[in-house]
Amino acid sequence: NVARDLNNLGSVLKALGDLQGAKDALERALRIFEKFLPPDHPHIRIARENLKRAEEQGAESEGQG
Repeated sequence: NVARDLNNLGSVLKALGDLQGAKDALERALRIFEKFLPPDHPHIRIARENLKRAEEQGAESEGQG
């Protein structure tokens, strides 16, 4: 599943500190999930949470720079 792989890639990139790459992958995953899954599907919730965490981590990094 491409969306699941993108979600996993986003998590790995976030852990490696590539926040822009992580956000890009997570946004793509979320768009795919939203296109093919019902709105209340757990994969959509997880992708949204992962994207939110990446955005929060990016905001924290910008605040420290």
